[in-house]
Amino acid sequence: GLISVWRMSFTPDETFLQMALPTLLTGPAMVMFFVPVTGLAMASCDHDEQANAAGISNFMRTLAGAFATSIVQTGWSNAMRKNQTELAGGLHLVTRPKARHLVSHRGQKWFKLIPDLAVNNGTKDVAILDTKWKVLDQTKGNSTNKYGIAQSDIYQLYTYGRHFLQGCGPVVLIYPKTEQFDATLDPFYFRDCPKEGDFTLWVVPFCLDTKKLLVRNELRDLFPEVAAQAA
Repeated sequence: GLISVWRMSFTPDETFLQMALPTLLTGPAMVMFFVPVTGLAMASCDHDEQANAAGISNFMRTLAGAFATSIVQTGWSNAMRKNQTELAGGLHLVTRPKARHLVSHRGQKWFKLIPDLAVNNGTKDVAILDTKWKVLDQTKGNSTNKYGIAQSDIYQLYTYGRHFLQGCGPVVLIYPKTEQFDATLDPFYFRDCPKEGDFTLWVVPFCLDTKKLLVRNELRDLFPEVAAQAA
């Protein structure tokens, strides 16, 4: 029970060792629990019945564990769907969000920043999306070709992320889907963040035929309504 409470305090930032330690501690604890319980159960049986009793005890323990696992898994899945629905309901897609400015000079605001799309949770923007009408090639993922992504596009999304998201959250570049670009690329991490993953760039194809974004599960889980509403 204490180990379960300990695990409830875990966050996505936990390391493998931090997650493995409770499991390692569970082993000796299970032995110290089941050996005395089994001994008490066997003590009430006659000597010639102990073999059958041990088998029945093990069977019932396994069966009860299977039922408990099924119940917990079902409850977990239902809660996950409910929370995901609430999350999607609290987010909405904004076209051309309120402009910001890159610099101020002599009391004037210069150089507007206006991304194409933003995901807003009702109080602030939580993701920025920008569309490009250029052709990428996902087979050219090297430091020379860089999939065909223009350096100016990266600079632009970096600036949007810094000003609209305060450098914490996903920014998304959207390009037309072609035969050479038909799946979301692996994420790009901006290196000046305190922690890798806090400020991430995604490059996503948009299918002109189905009018849908072809997003990966990582992005779909974060913003389940993006794929539907961005069309």
